[in-house]
Amino acid sequence: EDSPFHFWRELIKKKLGKQDKEDPWDENIDAAVAAAGGEIIEDKFISHDICWKDARDLFDGMSRAGLWHAMRLRRGDDFVDELGKELQSLYPAGTCLCHKFTARMVVARRRENQSKGSKI
Repeated sequence: EDSPFHFWRELIKKKLGKQDKEDPWDENIDAAVAAAGGEIIEDKFISHDICWKDARDLFDGMSRAGLWHAMRLRRGDDFVDELGKELQSLYPAGTCLCHKFTARMVVARRRENQSKGSKI
């Protein structure tokens, strides 16, 4: 795979010397919603194409307001910016980067028979 996201994961593994062991946030969402007295009424993936004018644009967007921002908060600006420099060095300046972005949309509601004190 030659996507910027693949290279980003590889840079992190190289820098940290291990793979990220975090579980996906939505792995057990069905059970969590049911345990809270709710029901899922819609669960689907939404995809769209996104293009960045170059690797710097992608890095700035993803690390300042996107999925990579959490790493900036956990590891600090210096750590993330160093990875960003490495990522940007993989692409010639001005190379447009396009990919398909997919997000999971889950809509849940309180079950009809739940009391008003429920937390869903």
